Amino acid sequence: MSASDVRLEESWKKALGREFESPYMQQLREFL
Repeated sequence: MSASDVRLEESWKKALGREFESPYMQQLREFL
């Protein structure tokens, strides 16, 4: 999942940037 796939305010997307591509975010998506 990339930041463009996430429904967030643009300022949050810029602040979080690559966090959406990190391993722990992948694990969180699988868990949810």
